[in-house]
Order: sequence, then structure tokens, then C-alpha cells
Amino acid sequence: MTIRVIVVGAGILGLCAAAQLAARGATVTVLDSDYPGSGASGNSFAWVNCRMKRPHNYFNLNAEGVAAHKRLASEAEGDSRWWNPAGSIVLGYDDGLAADHELELAKAWGCDLEWLTRQEIERLEPDLLLREDEHGGVLAPDDGYVYVAELLGELRRRLARAPQNEVRVGTPVRSVYSRNSRPVVEMEDGSSIDGDAVVVAAGRSTAGVLRETGFELPLVGTGEFADNGIQVQRQPLGLLGVTSKIPSSLRRMVVASDIQFRPDGAGRVLVQSHPLELTLPSVMGSGWGTSQAATLLERLRQRLRGITGACVEWKHGGFRVIPKDGMPVVGWVPDNPGVYCLVSHSGVTLGPILGEICASEIVEGSRSPLIIGFEPDRFSSARKQVAHQ
Repeated sequence: MTIRVIVVGAGILGLCAAAQLAARGATVTVLDSDYPGSGASGNSFAWVNCRMKRPHNYFNLNAEGVAAHKRLASEAEGDSRWWNPAGSIVLGYDDGLAADHELELAKAWGCDLEWLTRQEIERLEPDLLLREDEHGGVLAPDDGYVYVAELLGELRRRLARAPQNEVRVGTPVRSVYSRNSRPVVEMEDGSSIDGDAVVVAAGRSTAGVLRETGFELPLVGTGEFADNGIQVQRQPLGLLGVTSKIPSSLRRMVVASDIQFRPDGAGRVLVQSHPLELTLPSVMGSGWGTSQAATLLERLRQRLRGITGACVEWKHGGFRVIPKDGMPVVGWVPDNPGVYCLVSHSGVTLGPILGEICASEIVEGSRSPLIIGFEPDRFSSARKQVAHQ
């Protein structure tokens, strides 16, 4: 018997899950209030990596996420235009001890990192401008980056291989819950549908969509930070800038203390600055982020040759989806049969692997050891009981 699955959310997590479910024979309907990638997926730097991911189980999950991107690209019919396995260069080490510690830990965990001298970096990226005090950096050759819109298009194409699958945009969902041991999706217009399983991957809307299940998903709010006791995660408010076309030979992602940037296709460069994001107004109005975008460009000029005459052609702001402890939320929602939750800050890195895990669990009943410790029931103390007759 064919399993019918409803996926709430057409971002990277939702469409990765939908494509994997369809590949395993499920009939899939994806619902979203807006176009695919309109939320956090479209406001992502899209750096695919496992570097500095703590604790160990989170590192392992992200390492498998990198491997899953490679599998996804290898399965493409034709060129995998979305996947760019170019590697990354990380600068900003104040002393050799910090770099040595990271390289030793990476080796112990099976992550391929190497130290590059200043001269080696300049040979790899001749347009990169290093500061006088930057004597080298860490190369992560297995890192990649993703053109998110192209990847979402590829996932939709795979989903469309079977005519019974569909993506419904302009379909806002009010709530999801279980009734008589069957998951139900209620729309804002009052209509409802049910299925054998429902995957809720609605980004920051996930908490509200799941409220009637009695499960409370704690997310980091504006001006807050997540802290899992090992590494402090960044605040949810983000800003990306894209330059006009520039004659640059840049191939890799470059990460420094005050800025990170990478190619974005057709001669453009994608730029982000986490310190600068702390100065963003929390209310998005007219001109929001304009001064920060100008600062992004100025900082890029200090880091990359060929920027003279360039402008910020496009800027985009939005909210990252970060659970309170900074870790992904993956698995069945407690006390609500058939309701599955997918939430993660590292959505682009983890999308393909979480899609595989979710689809295997729903269709085949197999539970991956990779998600142990990331299940929704770790927040069970905050759970409320809500009955649906």
C-alpha cells in the first residue's frame, strides 16, 4: 500500500524530505504559504561543512550531511549546477595554538583540515587581500557551497517524476496534530487534510504549526543567543549582500573574523558579516539594513581585489531558525502519532541527510543512530497536553 505523506514547508528541509520520500515510493504533497525557499533557506550563506561543529554527535551528523550532498550531486541527471565543492579557507587565528588544537581535533574526528601558509593561500586565491598579521589559515578541502534556488529546483524536478506528487504554494497551514491516531493538517481557510504521516519543516513557523499537538518547540528570539554549553550559536537575525559582477578569480569560501564571502555565480560575490548583524534593527522597515550593506561592501573591498566600482546589487534579511539549545530537532513529535518534525539552523548542510533519515524512518521504520540526542522529546518537560476528539 502506498504511503501518503504531507510535508509542511517548501524550504531546503521540506523539499529534501519530500524528494527522498517520493524516491521510496510515497505519495507526497508539499504545502507552503509562499514560494519554495522564501524563508530561511533563501537567507542562507549555504556553506556546507562540518568544521568546528560541536559536540561530537553534531559533528558526525554534519559530516554525513556533507557526504549526502555529494551523493545528491552524483545522482543528478546532467550537471549538478547547485553543488560547488570548492573548499573553504578560514583566517583569523590569533596564535598557532588555536590552529593546532583545531587541526588535532579534526584529525581525531576524521575531518580533513590542513594549515596553509600565507604564501600558499595567496597562490590558491591570488585576488584575496590578507592583513599583515595573517600568516596563514586553515583549508577545509571537503567543504562546499550551494546555490539554494537551483537545488530547490532540482528537488522539485525529482518530486515531479511521479504525477501524483505536488507542491502547493499559497497554501498557509494553521496547525498540525493527531486525531484518532492519524495526523491532520488544518489550513488557514478552515479546510483540512490527513495522511499516513505529516512532516513539519516550516522554519520559524514550525512552533506555531505544532502548538496544538501540545509540543512546545523553543526557538531563539530576536536579540537572543542559543548556547548548548559547548559553543555559542549566533543570533537569528541575518543579512546577506550580493555584489554586482566583478572580475574576480575567487573560487573558495573565505571566512575571517569580521566577514565571510564566496562566489555566487556570474561574477557576483555573496557577503555576510556576523558582527555586523548585531547592529541590525530588529524591526524590518523601509531602508532596513541599507547602511550595513554599504559596510559589507567596504569590508569586502579591503579583502578582495577587483571591487572598485562594484555595488551591492541585492540584499536580503531574514530570521534563522535556531532551537534554544542550538541543536537540530529531528523525529516524531511526542504523543502525536504520524507527526514528524524537522528543524535546524544548519539546514543547508543537513538538508539532504535529514531528508534521507526522515524518509527511511517514515517509509521503512528504520531509525538512524545519527539523530540520537536530537529528537523532539528532549523538550518534553515543556510539553502541554491538548486533546483532539
